[in-house]
Amino acid sequence: MRYLIGIAIILSAAIGRAETPLSWAGDDGSLALMHGQEIVWRFNFGKQLSKPYFHPLNLPGGRTLTWESPPDHPWHYGLWFSWKFINGVNYWEEHRETGQSDGRTTLLNITATRHPDFSARFECDLNYHVADQPAVLTEHRVIDVSSPSDDGQYTIDWTGTFTAQAEKVTLDRTPLPNEPGGEVYGGYAGLSVRLAKAAAEFKATSSEPVGNEQTTSNQIATNQPERMRFRAHSVDYSGSLDGTDGGITIIDDPENINSPTPWYVIRNTKTPMTFFSPTVIQLAPMTLARGDSFRLHYQILIHPARKKP
Repeated sequence: MRYLIGIAIILSAAIGRAETPLSWAGDDGSLALMHGQEIVWRFNFGKQLSKPYFHPLNLPGGRTLTWESPPDHPWHYGLWFSWKFINGVNYWEEHRETGQSDGRTTLLNITATRHPDFSARFECDLNYHVADQPAVLTEHRVIDVSSPSDDGQYTIDWTGTFTAQAEKVTLDRTPLPNEPGGEVYGGYAGLSVRLAKAAAEFKATSSEPVGNEQTTSNQIATNQPERMRFRAHSVDYSGSLDGTDGGITIIDDPENINSPTPWYVIRNTKTPMTFFSPTVIQLAPMTLARGDSFRLHYQILIHPARKKP
C-alpha cells in the first residue's frame, strides 16, 4: 500500500510539473526559460560582459546548480568557456579593479532563436584579441538547448569552431606540477563549470575508473587530494541541494582533439570550491598557423537525480 501511495505521489508531481506552463523571459543581454515563476536556465550574452555564460542552471524547484562570480574567483561564470593563454596573453583571470582580462573575448554578434517546443539555439561569433588590436583567433559558436523533459532534465549542445587569424597562435595553460615552473593548479583552459556553494558535498564520477592503467598514466601528483586530473569520455558531478538530488554531466565528443579529454576536477569542501572542466590542452600547448581551424563539441546534461555518466 505504501508503495502504491509513493508511486501516486511521484506521478502527481510529474503531472503537475508537465502542466505548469513554460515561457520565455529576456532582454537584449540574456534569454531565460521559465517554468511558471521558476528559472530553468538563463544564457547571458550582454555586450558589457567579459564572456557569454549560462547562469543559473536550475533543478526542478528552483535549486541553482551554478555559481556566478564567487568571491575567490570572480571570473568563474557558472558554465562558460575561456582560454587561459593565447600567445602568452592571459584571457582567463580578470583584474578585480576593472573586471577585464589582458586578453579580450569579444562577442561580435549573436542570434537567439526560440523554438515552439521551448528549445533554443544561440549562434554567435567571437574574437580573441588584445584591446585595440586585431583578432588572433576567432570562434563560431553554436549552442542548442533542448526542451526540458517532464522531470526537468535538459541538455546543452555546445560547439565552437576556432580559426587562427595571426601567423602563429599558441594556446597554452599554466604548467602542470611536474613541468618547469609548474603549479598545483596548472592545466586548466576551455569549457568549465563552477558549481554552487551549496554543492560542496557533491561527488564527481567519470566514465572510466580513475586509477586504471589508462588514467593513472595521465594523473599529475599534486599532494592535494581535492584536485584530480585524468582522461575520460565524460564526467558527472552530482549530489543533493537542500534535499533535491541532481547534477551536471559533461560528455566529450570522441572527434574532439585529444579525446578522451584530460579532465581537471576540484572538490574542496573548505573553500568551498566545486569545479570541473574538460581541459583540452591540459597536457601540452597547441600551436596553429594562420588559417588552421579545429572544432570542439560537448554535450552538457542537467539532470534531477544522481547518476553516473
